[in-house]
Amino acid sequence: MMIAEKEEKADPEIVALAALLHDADDHKLFHTENNATARSFLAENRVPEEKIDQICTAINSVSFSRKRC
Repeated sequence: MMIAEKEEKADPEIVALAALLHDADDHKLFHTENNATARSFLAENRVPEEKIDQICTAINSVSFSRKRC
């Protein structure tokens, strides 16, 4: 949420939901496609499709992998 506060154009709801759901479809943990788990959760909770797309874009835009030294 600190990122959302510092970024003028950030939608706090999009940032919060992306942060909460970022591992729901992580390819290192699950074998899902097109953010299926996150999309299903959001749709079940009546999040509009446009926002679901924005949330999934945010999720897919952030990645972390630990490099071995």
